[in-house]
Amino acid sequence: MNLLIAAAALQAAASIQPQSEPAPAAVTTAAVDAVQPSTVKLTALTPVRITVDQALASNAVTIGQEFDIELAIPIDLGNGYAVPAGTKGRGWVIHASKARMGGKPGELLLGARYLKLGDVEIPLRSMKLGSPQGKDNTGLSMGLVAAVGVAGMFVSGGQARVQSGMDAVAKIAADVEVPTALLQKATPVGAAVVATLAPAEPAAPVTPASAQPVQPEKSKDQ
Repeated sequence: MNLLIAAAALQAAASIQPQSEPAPAAVTTAAVDAVQPSTVKLTALTPVRITVDQALASNAVTIGQEFDIELAIPIDLGNGYAVPAGTKGRGWVIHASKARMGGKPGELLLGARYLKLGDVEIPLRSMKLGSPQGKDNTGLSMGLVAAVGVAGMFVSGGQARVQSGMDAVAKIAADVEVPTALLQKATPVGAAVVATLAPAEPAAPVTPASAQPVQPEKSKDQ
């Protein structure tokens, strides 16, 4: 009988176990995607800095001919995303004429058509050759273009020439929705650097003068 009672007590004690806390709910990919925007708008008239990626000459091109361009500086969209530098695109020859008799130099007028990011075409307009001031697109103004030669071109042998790698600026021609999957994360400007300081060593306790033991003065007779 005692054995039965002891077995029942052990069984009851085993059944009383501390309940484990429920595991935290896993953060699903769908929840993260719901927070992140699927597209970001690239606003019309945003200035961009590009380069002409091939040499052109007024006596060697035809009107309507296309040429390669490339985004020189990332386009910061201001919300943590940027169009990456190196994005390829196309420009075109608006007007070209060879050098003529009487010392009249050749003429070459170029335009930017678009940048191609994945399957998205970003239309461009208002291309001007020259080196803009500054190292990014922030506050870039079309009026800050330093002209090089005639209309931003070099004149050599009577022909207007554009060297491969020449800087230029242009503007976004229309609003474009760009998928965030095609964009890069923009690096925040002037991000604060937090320094980790070692904790200071605790100061040694100072015993107040009043707590110091007072030694009795020796008698002069001793």
